[in-house]
Amino acid sequence: MKQASKSWRQIRRATLERTQSNIVHPLLPVQTTFLVAISIYFGGLLRFSVFYTGASEFFLFDAFQAVTLVAAAIAILLLLGPVIILGMLSQRFERLLGEQ
Repeated sequence: MKQASKSWRQIRRATLERTQSNIVHPLLPVQTTFLVAISIYFGGLLRFSVFYTGASEFFLFDAFQAVTLVAAAIAILLLLGPVIILGMLSQRFERLLGEQ
């Protein structure tokens, strides 16, 4: 089987880099949002499971934190699939770019 020409490899690499910059890089805030949601969720979970004093001292801040905990849990569920797909795409592009 013939080896690919130099110009073909350059065109392929340029196409892969452009596709990566147009698809993967704009979606990186999705990963950041996912990490923020996870940190809020685990922080709230830790606060309510370890540092919770009881229902007698339930303040407005506790209600706000419970709402943000639920919102973070919903965000985690909604963003888990896209983050996994984005990670797989990123790894695949890196592998394809590293082959040359």
